[in-house]
Amino acid sequence: MRCMLALLLLNDIRPKDNDRLITMPLNGDYKYYRIYNSKGLRQFRGVEAGSDVITAARQINSPGTHIAVYCSPSQDSRYLRKYIAEGATELHDSSQFGFHQDISQETKCLE
Repeated sequence: MRCMLALLLLNDIRPKDNDRLITMPLNGDYKYYRIYNSKGLRQFRGVEAGSDVITAARQINSPGTHIAVYCSPSQDSRYLRKYIAEGATELHDSSQFGFHQDISQETKCLE
């Protein structure tokens, strides 16, 4: 059984450019950890009929950090990641720096 954790970070009741979807495997295979621009996503993707993907997610009614787990007995982590993030845009590794401010000081500190 492969399982993937999904985090949906919502900053307001309305979609914002800095809302994020994060996926990470629960089996320790962190090469599939990804950050996405959620592109207005306000709920986790549901399970489709005929799929062996199962999920533990609930309805989202407010801003905040929301968590879901997706599992499959036959699919790998890559499949689950793509399944969860359908419609979202993957961001590069430095996307965690500075949503609303000049990040030059943070970047300089990390050099």
